[in-house]
Amino acid sequence: MISPDKAKLDEIGEAMTALAPDGWHLLVLEATGAGDMARGELFAIMNDGGPRTKIHIDPNGVIALLELREDMYTDGIGTWYNATFRLPAGGKIAAEFDYHSPPYGGIATDDPASDGEADPGVLLKDQKLYPRDEGHLPAWHPARTITSI
Repeated sequence: MISPDKAKLDEIGEAMTALAPDGWHLLVLEATGAGDMARGELFAIMNDGGPRTKIHIDPNGVIALLELREDMYTDGIGTWYNATFRLPAGGKIAAEFDYHSPPYGGIATDDPASDGEADPGVLLKDQKLYPRDEGHLPAWHPARTITSI
């Protein structure tokens, strides 16, 4: 798997801080993506010890997430579905990448108890854009059903 480009991580870090409130000590960006879509939820942990607060991310950050997914693609392995970025005040951004868990909280179904929002069609598009060989395609992926028929 390819390491993330430092300049792209810095760009994401700048987008995280652009709209952050005064008095934060840690920013956490929880990102998810598939196909040509990505979403990020940004949270600030404040110096006062209160609960984490959801804040807006600069739109350039979402563009940078899409570019990072593309940049980190490896033939046969794919790219990440989920990532967490942590930026402490005065520190350097750190990132963790998840290549195995479904994006968007799981696959969208008709089950009202399901929190999953990942459309199977978007996941199939992701497989076309960032192909994974069978050994790297998760068991939950809808492309597995198609190839096993």
